[in-house]
Formats: sequence, C-alpha cells, structure tokens
Amino acid sequence: MRIATAEQMRTLDRRAIEERGVPSLELMERAANALAEAAIDTAANAPGRAVCFCGPGNNGGDGFVTARYVSLAEADVVVFLMGDESHMSDASRLYYQVCEKMVIPVRKIKKAEEAQPFLDDADIIVDALIGIGLRQGVSGEKADLIDRA
Repeated sequence: MRIATAEQMRTLDRRAIEERGVPSLELMERAANALAEAAIDTAANAPGRAVCFCGPGNNGGDGFVTARYVSLAEADVVVFLMGDESHMSDASRLYYQVCEKMVIPVRKIKKAEEAQPFLDDADIIVDALIGIGLRQGVSGEKADLIDRA
C-alpha cells in the first residue's frame, strides 16, 4: 500500500479537480465509498455496528459520506460530530444534512467520554475528525477521542 503525505494529497486532489475536471464532491464520494467497502470487508460481524467521528472540515464530510455508505450496507451507524458547527465546510454541512435526511443519528459532542459506550461494541470505527489541513498536533478532547478509538 502506498501512503501519501498531506502535501502529496493536496496536489493529487488539485490535479484531479483542475486537470481532470473531477468535482471535489465526486472525489469525496469515491474516497468514502472505498473506505466503507474496506471497513465492511474487514469487520468481524460485517456490517454490524459502526461509529463515525466527524469534524467540521472536509474530512468530516468524508466521514458523513462514509456513514451513509455503511448505513446503506445495513450497518447500525451513529455519527459523532466534534467541533464548532459554525465552522463546517460546505461539503461537510451538505453531507451532514444528507445523514439527517436518511435518519442516521448524528450526535454533537464536546467530550470524548460521551462516545465511549458506542465504542465498546463497534465493529467499524471511522476517524474523520481531522484531515490534511492539520497545522499542529492534536490535543484536548479530539486527542482523547482518537485515543479511545
């Protein structure tokens, strides 16, 4: 498996959008679909129970889309939104609203411990809290949530 740096991913995204004409929302759909398929394939009780952690940025949008795909595979899904809702990217807000329309539970949390009961029996855990826009280390409640997952 090849791993790309954040800068390489920015370049790949930009080139796909600018040079190939692939809309950014299409990139998000493709990435989320691939992640959902991989998660379901590796889950012990596929598709079982899934927990998706989303932040307000575009990576959170990826998480909301992944939750939708996992839900369509008949998993029991719950999404946790951690972060300032007023800072949601357009894509994240769009897919958040899609989850609401599909009646996928979205719980807004401030403390990592609020998600703990859902982690104990999760077959799939998706971390979409922070993406390639990260400029500094992760700390506080987001770090605690990542550690718990």
